Amino acid sequence: MRSMPDDYSRIEKAIHYLDERFPAQPGLNEVAKSVNLSPFHFQRLFRRWAGISPKRFLQFLMLDYAKHALDESGNVLDAAYAASHLDVTVGDYAMIEVSDSGAGIPRALLGRIFEPFFTTDPQGTGLGLYIARELAEYNRAKLVYAPPPGGGTQFRILFAK
Repeated sequence: MRSMPDDYSRIEKAIHYLDERFPAQPGLNEVAKSVNLSPFHFQRLFRRWAGISPKRFLQFLMLDYAKHALDESGNVLDAAYAASHLDVTVGDYAMIEVSDSGAGIPRALLGRIFEPFFTTDPQGTGLGLYIARELAEYNRAKLVYAPPPGGGTQFRILFAK
């Protein structure tokens, strides 16, 4: 049987882990692994010590971040955008948006769209988005995928002011 100090230390470590990595929205398995517990035992232990589930705790972290973004900007649209793109500081950019109304990018492929030579087009080179992102970063800008509500594809280029 584990002792209370061990349980406390694990939950403290998990809270720090979640606080540092909340923008990436780590899953239960990942956080449980970080404190050397099975997901089932971690979920029970976290709820017992924190009073809420790890998922709910992540939601509170996101809400707190969004509130601070709104306080900083005073503009709901900037705050909402910054909250959904946590590597962007509210109001510190000019933006160009490019979109289409096609089928969009399947969720399963999103993690690979900026990889060099990744393509779903048999005649494509897979270099377009990779080069576009590299050029943006070289010019202190950021290229992000921002799926529009209702389908299609949308990319934003954020230029530092």
